[in-house]
Amino acid sequence: MLKAMTSINTEEVLMVRVKSLAHVDASRYRDAMRRVPAAVTIVTARFEDEANGLTATAVCSVTADPPQVLVCVNRGATAESLIAKSRRFVVNFLSEEHEDRARRFSQSKLAGHARFDGISWIEMSTGSPAMADAIVALDCSVNTDLICGTHAIYLANVVDVRVGDASPLLYRAGEFCRLRRQGESP
Repeated sequence: MLKAMTSINTEEVLMVRVKSLAHVDASRYRDAMRRVPAAVTIVTARFEDEANGLTATAVCSVTADPPQVLVCVNRGATAESLIAKSRRFVVNFLSEEHEDRARRFSQSKLAGHARFDGISWIEMSTGSPAMADAIVALDCSVNTDLICGTHAIYLANVVDVRVGDASPLLYRAGEFCRLRRQGESP
């Protein structure tokens, strides 16, 4: 005869796990995550007549059905308030040739209009700007947001997609890098 299983309070288990992870040193965690390569993106948004954007690597696909993406944005970034107000943004995935753009959009003191100068932009269905030559541009509508420490986490529905064809720009250990194809010499 089987004995009835005792129920487990998953909230308590989760809290125990969180408490045990809370002791990881922040600098040690940052050092570990710097070793993980990430695609480089520029997240752009528009609210009324103002457009802005930022360079981001904390972007990931959540689900294909329905298509959703997750983006983490530093709350101190000037573009974050536009995303929060408009509830829309575009994730522009950069190619190897876009390193200068990644650097430009990562400058916190640079005015929004100066970030966009000299780049060909198109307006996506949400009204957000997309780079005409991005490898991929995901036009997104926010459905959920969460404040987590220094960052806002946006979960968004992908409402439109543009696809190009180029090699991606990656970021690892504080440096931009390129994807080397198998058999390709360094």
